[in-house]
Amino acid sequence: MASQSLDLLDAEPSQESQGIEIPNVQKKLEQHKLRLKQRRKQRNEAIAQGHRARVDKLKADYESASTRHAEAMYVFAYFAQCTPNKVLIVCWQTSDSVPTGQPPAGSCSSKAATGHRA
Repeated sequence: MASQSLDLLDAEPSQESQGIEIPNVQKKLEQHKLRLKQRRKQRNEAIAQGHRARVDKLKADYESASTRHAEAMYVFAYFAQCTPNKVLIVCWQTSDSVPTGQPPAGSCSSKAATGHRA
C-alpha cells in the first residue's frame, strides 16, 4: 500500500493535471498582482488626500485663531491707552483692517464704568 502511494508521487503527471495551461495560470496571477498594486495605489492616494485635507483644515483653524488673537491684543492695547479716566471703550475691528494705534471711525463707544457687569 505504502509503495503504491510512493509510486504515484514519482509517476508522471496524469493527462488531467497536464490539461492545466501554465500560461493561463501565470496570466491570471499577473492580473491579480496588477489589481492588488492598483488597489494599494488608490488606498495610498486616498490616505494622502485625507491627510492633506486635515492639514489644510488645521492651517485654516490656526490662521483664524491667530487673527482673533491679534484682534484681541489690539483691543486690549487700545483699552490700556483709552481708559485712564475709568471709561470703558469697546472697539470692534474687522479682520480686514490693520491696527494703526487708532480705532476705525465709528467703531468705538464709550460708557462710564459703574463697577457692575451687564
